[in-house]
Amino acid sequence: QKLALYHGNFQNAEILDLRSGMRQPAFESKSIAWSVAWHPDGNLLAGAVGKDVELWNTKTQIRHAVLQGHEDQVVHVRFSHEGDLILTYSWDGQMVLWDTRTHRQVLRDTLSHAIFSADDQTIAGTFGGHPAIFELNHALERSRMVGSDSPESLAPTRGAFDTRSGL
Repeated sequence: QKLALYHGNFQNAEILDLRSGMRQPAFESKSIAWSVAWHPDGNLLAGAVGKDVELWNTKTQIRHAVLQGHEDQVVHVRFSHEGDLILTYSWDGQMVLWDTRTHRQVLRDTLSHAIFSADDQTIAGTFGGHPAIFELNHALERSRMVGSDSPESLAPTRGAFDTRSGL
């Protein structure tokens, strides 16, 4: 078992092996300030870095990708249980769903503290203090969600999958 250690004042993160007590650098970044998340396979670590999310290979300590698109500080990062999607949330209330293979935005909407259901079929969070749920329709290849046809739509309780994402 391993634990990722980080702090907004650090320039890098460490991985602590809970069995041996040994620490090793996870990656170097300009500032991991609010959130880190492990990919389910344990080989990839995501870290919120300002308005971006950096994905790092934990074995090679090489940056795998940078997810860019938030307009404010990212404060929440979470992988789906399968690891094919990642949810990010920023101070301005924007939730972005990313494809971890292509590193492209799939969905953008106003949703606070978003989480995946255990089967990755639903995203739940809050909007204006009220519960909000998005159902991800895997049977329709996740081509888009009910709502606007524009992936840029930010209307409450509406959203659209970017049809160019390949999902």
